[in-house]
Amino acid sequence: MLETLILCMALDYLTGMMAAGIFHKSEKICTGRSGKQEWLEGTLQKGISLLIVLVAYRLDLIAGTDFICNAVMAAYLVNELLSITENLGLMGVPVPKVLTSAIDLLRQKSEAQETNKMQRAKGELVEAGEKEQKHQEREYQKKRGKRIMNGVNETNKSNEMITADKIEAVKQEGRSLVCECIKERSRFSRVFETKNGEKAAVIYPKAVHFKKDDAWEAIDNTLVLSKDQLAYENAQGRMKVRIARMPKQTYHKKKMMLFNLEEKQNARSAQQDQTEEKSGIIELASVEKDGFTISWGLKTQKEKMQEEKPAMLSQMNEPEVAVVPVEFKLNSIHPQTEEEKLLKLSKLSSAGYFREILPGMDIRYRLESEVMKEEIILKKKEAATETITFVMKHPGLSMHVLADGSVAMCKTQRECAEDFPENAENLSENAVFFLDAPILFDKNGEILKAAYQIEKGQGISEITIKMDASWLMDEGRAYPVTIDPTVRIEKKQTTIDDAFVRSKDPNSSYGYNFSELEVGRNRPYQVCRTFLKFNTLPKLEKGAVITDARLNLYQYQFSADNGQGFRVSAHEVTGAWDQRTLTWNNQPSFKPEALDYLTLENTNGMAVPKTFDVTKLIRGWYNNPSSNHGIALKAVNENVYATATLVSSDMPVNKYGLTADCYPIGIVYYRSTKGLEDYYSYHEQELGRTGTGYVNRYNGNLVFIHEDEGTGGILMPVSVSHVYNLSDCDTQSRFWKGDFV
Repeated sequence: MLETLILCMALDYLTGMMAAGIFHKSEKICTGRSGKQEWLEGTLQKGISLLIVLVAYRLDLIAGTDFICNAVMAAYLVNELLSITENLGLMGVPVPKVLTSAIDLLRQKSEAQETNKMQRAKGELVEAGEKEQKHQEREYQKKRGKRIMNGVNETNKSNEMITADKIEAVKQEGRSLVCECIKERSRFSRVFETKNGEKAAVIYPKAVHFKKDDAWEAIDNTLVLSKDQLAYENAQGRMKVRIARMPKQTYHKKKMMLFNLEEKQNARSAQQDQTEEKSGIIELASVEKDGFTISWGLKTQKEKMQEEKPAMLSQMNEPEVAVVPVEFKLNSIHPQTEEEKLLKLSKLSSAGYFREILPGMDIRYRLESEVMKEEIILKKKEAATETITFVMKHPGLSMHVLADGSVAMCKTQRECAEDFPENAENLSENAVFFLDAPILFDKNGEILKAAYQIEKGQGISEITIKMDASWLMDEGRAYPVTIDPTVRIEKKQTTIDDAFVRSKDPNSSYGYNFSELEVGRNRPYQVCRTFLKFNTLPKLEKGAVITDARLNLYQYQFSADNGQGFRVSAHEVTGAWDQRTLTWNNQPSFKPEALDYLTLENTNGMAVPKTFDVTKLIRGWYNNPSSNHGIALKAVNENVYATATLVSSDMPVNKYGLTADCYPIGIVYYRSTKGLEDYYSYHEQELGRTGTGYVNRYNGNLVFIHEDEGTGGILMPVSVSHVYNLSDCDTQSRFWKGDFV
């Protein structure tokens, strides 16, 4: 038996190397660990196993028995054979039934030897006394336990009934994430292995990776000191940000082309004149992408300039007492599970501050994914003016104001000009940078849309934010007031659209750049509904079977007249909608039947995760992508005054104490159907010398194996097979006719 054990150890080592190194199917691939380290660990494990066999042999000599060593070798032999069959399955090599039968027989023999051993032990316990015997038997039963549900061990102490909740708990335990599959990353998603052999594709609302050397690298927006010690820079990403460490006032002679703004800005007939001006600029920040750089500074008068102050690098848990109302501050985030920690996006966001850059004015820069939000904070009414002006340098780029009030910066004037409508629909692709239309919001959340006034020049322009003076000076205005222009490197920056609507404001939009989602009914705004849509679903393995799909949200506020929780239902949306223009009056239709229900209740000042089961809906989207119009959330009873507030994808990081981990995400659990999996049944058809065909009874996938060559009668037999797998073929459907590969 010892020779057989050593032979199986060698074969397991060889097949394991082939599965990982040639077929790239080993579970070790997703760990990111060194291959040499893995093989070294495997060799040491097998060496220790042989040492244990030697110890068992010596125990047999001492005890005068012969079953200890044989039982140990049989147990190790079963493990090696199981590992070999697993490796063969990963490589797509069919395992003969005679071999699996032999493994079962050997396992039964090993268990029988173990049972005999325990019976001998129990006989000795009888001699020690009946009381002690019963005690030892109870301890033995506790240690051994009982096998339940999908091979998961669980001790049944009181013979209690297995409920649906317990089954779900065991199921979720098996779905716990183990490690990330680095090679399966995309811009908006990550893929993880689970304990039960499934995979989980996680959809984030914002970009989490960027392409570098044909590989997806994690975005790291951690602010670090630059080499020249003059600025803070983000660690890595497609967008390179630089924030001045010591903002200085400089004077710049610029030759600008001024437009008569009363006329159409882009009309060729607009009045133009050349001027030369010497302006004072507080140099603040710059953004670089694809070899193009834009930089800007705050235009001011020398007498208003404060002493030089460094930008203060904020921590994500820094309280924002001056900006956030006390009643809205959260105590903490709900305690995270190990799975949530693995999903954590701790380096996706950061912030830098210029405090008192001008009297009564702070400027805060937030880096979130591939966006830089510039928040101009007017801390008191005395600091508010009708206009705030920036001088922006944009060498090699021309500027164009879009219909929604945002600004596109393109490589040439032609790519941006409205005079050339053929470029209008391709503007998002042609533009290098986008500057979102500015919005204002006060301490109480009241919102005002502002507009840009641009004086264009060659490579340098003045951008003025024009605001409603009456709104700023209103007696009821709650300061601080925040002005929020945003720099993007793409027009469409998120893959999850989310918005909500209010029946009291039927023509108002609460989507784009709005930080919260509301559902239920409250007295100021009446009925509120939330809409979410996944614009980009992660690419799954061909033929993958979706086993589960979840929509994860965070709730952080709650109110109800009766103080009790209320039920919210999720529905499939059947019509198109745009988060920028969605209102109560134009909201899309949705199916009356609910996908799932949840009870939303008081969170006691915490941000608490909520999960909707949307498995059926996600499966439908993968089968028919054109049917993807999103998910609607509504109160089951919209006549009850109870409402809850959820975190949107546009929520600024650290607002109310929230983090990037609180963004809405989708999780799709799936199983691979490549090869012959032991958890599926197959129709097997022998075709003589042609080979053997296997049809998956669940999904119809075809695997055809033709044995080309083989050797037998030696210590290590070798076979070479030709395998056709329909799931591996480049076809439009799993039932499509494919070619051998």
